[in-house]
Amino acid sequence: MMPDSEYSYQRCLPGAYCNPLAVVLFLAAAMAGPAGAEAIGNSLEIDVSGVRTNAGSVIVSICKAGEAFPSRCSLIRKTIARQGMTIVKVDGVGGGRHALAMFHDENNDGHLDLMREGIGFSNNANRKWVVPDFDSSAFNISGNTKINVQMWYQR
Repeated sequence: MMPDSEYSYQRCLPGAYCNPLAVVLFLAAAMAGPAGAEAIGNSLEIDVSGVRTNAGSVIVSICKAGEAFPSRCSLIRKTIARQGMTIVKVDGVGGGRHALAMFHDENNDGHLDLMREGIGFSNNANRKWVVPDFDSSAFNISGNTKINVQMWYQR
């Protein structure tokens, strides 16, 4: 086993640095979705409007109530960006209160370039370029749920 000093750490989420192996394991678990009967039958469709180009991806982080929103969400999805409207579908998500944070990773480097790439939050709670709290962004998931989120760009 290598000592910690030999691991390569890189920015993996806004404001966070992660070990690449931990990121791979975390993303693999997130892509599998939550386990248990609570998750069966629930799906979420996120219609992301205002995507300015086809470049890169839209990365969505979904936090359950009690998680550290928006930086430590347990469910992350990445999809190819589509100019105008990008649709993100998540199956097997647990029911209850959730909040969503997203960004348009136009250069596909895996992290947010704040002044260049777009951001968005559920309930469009970021209209003043301030990171909203969980309650401002919270919505309920029950059965097949569909929400609309606007992507915002600084310039």
